[in-house]
Amino acid sequence: MGADVELFSIGVYGKSEVGFFRQLEDSAVDCLVDVRLRRGMRGPQYAFANKSRLQSSLLERHIDYRAEKALAPPAEIRALQKQADEIAQVSKRHRDSLSNRFISEYIAHISSFDFDGFFASLTGRTHIAFFCVEAKWTACHRSILVSEISRRFQLRVTHL
Repeated sequence: MGADVELFSIGVYGKSEVGFFRQLEDSAVDCLVDVRLRRGMRGPQYAFANKSRLQSSLLERHIDYRAEKALAPPAEIRALQKQADEIAQVSKRHRDSLSNRFISEYIAHISSFDFDGFFASLTGRTHIAFFCVEAKWTACHRSILVSEISRRFQLRVTHL
């Protein structure tokens, strides 16, 4: 992977449709990697982030869309964070960080993912954004994911 590759992390909560796409365009993102397990959003405010509409909007902007469910935490790992949130009496949307147990289990989960093959499939893409829903990147698995990729490939990460 070339040194010209830049990584980004972006969530949808707290962003308008215009603001979300402006951030992608201002950062010259040419590939958005959806790391959500479920690709639907509840409510009209975030309907633009539903899979079909998101793909259509990205296509109009010449941004490649990739869905990587293998990088989403499975239900049993998400349950660990839900349990930690309940103990801390914080809702998912108001959490600031992830539990140590979630982090270690998620790292183990992605340890067998073929990152070399994945990035080889992105030939020509240099500004890659990893997308999930949480507004705070520190409260989302994408923070762990981009940190791990940054460490492995010596890439800079910008959190949008």
